[in-house]
Amino acid sequence: MNGPRSIDFELSHLARSANIRQKVMLAVDHARQPRDLKTSLILSSHDFEGRPNDLVRRAAAMWNEPACAVAKIVWKARSVRDCIEAFELLQQAPKPTIALCMGAFGMASRVLAAKFGGFLTYARAQGDPGTAPGQPTVPQLRELYCFDSITPRTRVFGVVGWPIEHSLSPHLHNAGFGSVKFDGVYLPLPVPPEWEHFKATLHALLDFKPLDLGGLSVTLPHKQHLVRFVRVHAVDEVLVAVPWRSTAYLQDLVKKLKVLPNDVKLCPEYVGSSLPVRGVTPVAGEIGRAHV
Repeated sequence: MNGPRSIDFELSHLARSANIRQKVMLAVDHARQPRDLKTSLILSSHDFEGRPNDLVRRAAAMWNEPACAVAKIVWKARSVRDCIEAFELLQQAPKPTIALCMGAFGMASRVLAAKFGGFLTYARAQGDPGTAPGQPTVPQLRELYCFDSITPRTRVFGVVGWPIEHSLSPHLHNAGFGSVKFDGVYLPLPVPPEWEHFKATLHALLDFKPLDLGGLSVTLPHKQHLVRFVRVHAVDEVLVAVPWRSTAYLQDLVKKLKVLPNDVKLCPEYVGSSLPVRGVTPVAGEIGRAHV
């Protein structure tokens, strides 16, 4: 009788006693296994409360375990920025690794696992509660986010707001990307309403070059924060109007942030004239209030 393809075992349990470790080693394939076994060991570490303080140590312990065929480290994200740390773990992993973030902030880590070389990701069946908070359904992962088409070259776009779960932007943009066969994916990026959260998240997204960030839509309550961010960082120019929300496009080569406020078209001074080279001049709605 053939054994299972893999056994998923928690790192903390493996280290609990020599007896437990011996039993696990007898059941899985490894270099010192005298029996002809095909069962591999997935060594896991989960934290359902938040980011563990010893995150890197846990990852290293699994990578350094000779019997571990696949390392899996999963934690509850405190912000979207935790996803970037998961991507960094995948980039430096010396063996097949799963690095995912749970909860509302962790969607990017699940969708972009393949972009950064993740061994696999997890999704739940339609109507099933899933095994961890924040798991997308299989149809969401494969049809909405086109997971099977994501590669290391896929460009990343997203909508920043709070709350953001109701947004139709991922549906519209991903359908558009698919219709023209553009290698990109558009994600919801929840960022709490405070300025410090917005500033830290935007910095993190901009600074992590392997993300291949192509653009961001910024909606409530962060339009004022976007204007503030642009002013603080001496952004160069305003381009054309984009309907419905303000969109920031990022240019890696010139390290320039361009803001395209949807309200620009309402400003009388721009009608029939060229847009200014410097400054941001939104005029209506929340982003207009930020300008005034």
